[in-house]
Amino acid sequence: MQSLTYRLLKNFPLTRHFSPDILQRGRAYYRGGRVGALELVDDRTAECEVQGNTGDYVVKIRATAKAGGLSFTCD
Repeated sequence: MQSLTYRLLKNFPLTRHFSPDILQRGRAYYRGGRVGALELVDDRTAECEVQGNTGDYVVKIRATAKAGGLSFTCD
């Protein structure tokens, strides 16, 4: 299993995996200061808290076994 690295995050093709609306909303949340600091949980997982329109939620980013792979989940 690969580790979660800055390079992996930076090079991940977001536009292939998320709709333009989702990307635009996420970028607006970030620019608006609604995304908390990214915290490393372990060498393969990071999470941050986001202040959404209907309440706060946690986003988790995990490195996957697939080369260049990441998975994203939110509660």
